[in-house]
Amino acid sequence: YEVRPRCDLRVRVHYRNSAEPVPLSVGIGFTRTDATLCLGHTTELDGVQVEGSEGVVELDLEHLRLLSGEFVVFVWLMDGRGVPRYHQLIAARNLVVLNDGKEPGLFLQDHSWNVRG
Repeated sequence: YEVRPRCDLRVRVHYRNSAEPVPLSVGIGFTRTDATLCLGHTTELDGVQVEGSEGVVELDLEHLRLLSGEFVVFVWLMDGRGVPRYHQLIAARNLVVLNDGKEPGLFLQDHSWNVRG
């Protein structure tokens, strides 16, 4: 799946809970192909409740900050406190970010310059 830096990206996860539903948390992360974790979010850390017998969780990343590279997308299903992992899933396709410019590094950082002379 190819994207450009600064694009909007949505990761959608369909979940099915146990016969007697328990509170869940979902984590979504991006690693480089060398396994360096570059980005990760969890519903538990962000205070988002995941309840019910089944449903969909979507993570919206506005203005994606990752720069050029290939990234593995992981999904973790955890209890409502964020531990332990019930399941880990690797997306069927990697995310490939293609730069438009010559920005170095792994991600874009908002910044400004001040020059005094």
